[in-house]
Amino acid sequence: MEQAKTPTKICKSCKTAIDAKAKKCPHCQTDQRSWFGRHPILTGILVFIVVFGFIGAVSGSKSSSVNNTPALSSNGNGNTTTSQPPSSPTPNVPTHDDLMKQNNPDVKHLTTLTSDYVGKSFVLYVNAETDKYYNYGFNDENAYYSLKLWDNSVGGDYDGVYAYIDRTNPNSKTLAEKILNGSTFLKVNASIPTSKYEQSSNAFLQIDSWEEIK
Repeated sequence: MEQAKTPTKICKSCKTAIDAKAKKCPHCQTDQRSWFGRHPILTGILVFIVVFGFIGAVSGSKSSSVNNTPALSSNGNGNTTTSQPPSSPTPNVPTHDDLMKQNNPDVKHLTTLTSDYVGKSFVLYVNAETDKYYNYGFNDENAYYSLKLWDNSVGGDYDGVYAYIDRTNPNSKTLAEKILNGSTFLKVNASIPTSKYEQSSNAFLQIDSWEEIK
């Protein structure tokens, strides 16, 4: 009767056939176990770290999903609606066009302005740029800066008026230098001096103070 052969394996070092269950080669004494088999404690620690790291990642993902999921509520008709988280209110900042709509319609058309406004002050929201328009009514041309003002809602022959600011005011020089090569948007406190007013002219407005609007 033929005797069953013992399973064998090849030694990883000397390549000799040895018992398949042998932990060491009987010929060269080379350990036949894998790295994990030779270091069972380190293997256990690595497995522990991997398992708990995976569990932590899954838990964090579920928590994030719950926090970002809109809440469901009933609308009283048996249907459910999605409730979105409240959003921050958007500040209602008026545009330049919105501000110019506040301008007095009569004052917008200064060339047709009646004498009722002479000697009075008023507020205008306008675009402004420096200009070389003649200094009507201002005998000393070197004493003033000339500005062109316009309201986007006014067109045609009345799209711009000309105003003057006193050169001796440091703030006036700052404004003139700021818009020398461009334009800006201003809130101006303006007036029409009695000595400067003339019907059908658009060059008698005086800027008493101003504020730049971003």
